[in-house]
Amino acid sequence: MGIRRLPTATPNALSQAVSVVSQAVSVETGARAAGDAAETSNRTSADAALQAAINTVSNAVSNEISNRTSADNLISNATSAVSQAVSVEILNRISADNLLSNAVSAVSQAVSVVSQAVSVVSAAVNVVSAQVLSLGPMKAINGAAQLTISVSAGSTISGVSIALVSARNYYFKFLIPYTIDATNGVTIGVVGPAVTNFVARTMIPTTGTANATTYAFGTIPAIGGKVSTISNPLTGGVTLWAQIEGYINPSASGSLKVIIGPTVAVVNLVVQRGAMGQVWRMS
Repeated sequence: MGIRRLPTATPNALSQAVSVVSQAVSVETGARAAGDAAETSNRTSADAALQAAINTVSNAVSNEISNRTSADNLISNATSAVSQAVSVEILNRISADNLLSNAVSAVSQAVSVVSQAVSVVSAAVNVVSAQVLSLGPMKAINGAAQLTISVSAGSTISGVSIALVSARNYYFKFLIPYTIDATNGVTIGVVGPAVTNFVARTMIPTTGTANATTYAFGTIPAIGGKVSTISNPLTGGVTLWAQIEGYINPSASGSLKVIIGPTVAVVNLVVQRGAMGQVWRMS
């Protein structure tokens, strides 16, 4: 078999076909160019909008940074002012504390001086007190004549009582003015607390006249002891006086008293106003 040949196109048909293709290519090229131009324009507009947005954000960021910087500066200035105020307050407090400390120190020194002065005064008071105790007597005096005593055992004298403290040393003295209505004697003595040491001497009128009375002396060796006489020189309301003096070291606290009475019952003895007891504390 032989090769079949296709029919050959005519030159005009080919030219027309080429023209059609060329036009199509031209149209496509124009379309592509227009599309590219539009794309480029769109891209340019988008880029411009993006740049504008970037500028806006940049301006906002710049403003925010500026505002923050300004705020930070205000805070820093305020902090600095507060710091200075705190520093000034601390210095003022330190100065006030120093002044207060100095004042307290001055007061403390003054108190110390006063305390020393009080100690000196106290010591002086103790010395004076000791002198008063050793020199100045404690006294007890009856304020009125006592009721008649008519018992031979005697009675204590009203109001003539002096308190003693245990373990102290005392010197005592009793002076007893009295009247008696008979020439019988008188009994006198001392009563008081228990003692460690005691001794007393008595002096009682026995004979004589108002201008020349004779006294009898006696000794009381123990607390509660008595001394009696058998006579007295004067009656009829003439005032006589008896005396007791001695030393006592009580072992217990109590009151020291004197007793007096007639040696014969029913004889009337009256202690007169002014009967007195005196006690000196020696130690």
